[in-house]
Amino acid sequence: MLELPVQDVHLPELHLPELHLPESVSNFEWPTVDLSSVDVGKAVASAAAAMHIGPRRSRPRWPLALGGLLAAGMAGWLVGNDPARARIARAVRATRERIATARSNRQVGRETDTQDPIAFPSAETALTEPIEFDYPAGLGSNNGDGTAVLVGADSPA
Repeated sequence: MLELPVQDVHLPELHLPELHLPESVSNFEWPTVDLSSVDVGKAVASAAAAMHIGPRRSRPRWPLALGGLLAAGMAGWLVGNDPARARIARAVRATRERIATARSNRQVGRETDTQDPIAFPSAETALTEPIEFDYPAGLGSNNGDGTAVLVGADSPA
């Protein structure tokens, strides 16, 4: 087996500062509580009930069964009743037409928004004067002679 040479390692000693506590803190005594008059089982049960721990009270199932029977009866009556089925079909058709109309109106609104974009319709643009800059030839010049002209939105280019 290969043995590696290891030097002895000496860790420096750690000196902690001395801490002097006041007399009132160092002689703290916990208060004594008399639990002989407390019913511990009842206290634990009430704490568990407050935190919703333990068995829960079961709900009766008959309202759910009654609701299911009523829903099944109404569905059966609607399937067998031609006038009611026709009214439901008309209502569904009218609702679908309203949704289609709303979607087409919303699409038309989007088309007008993209054709005429206006950020602030009541804001007026300020007139600006053309500003000339001298640049070295070929660097930022749009005239070819080393000069560039910045033009505002309302002034002629």
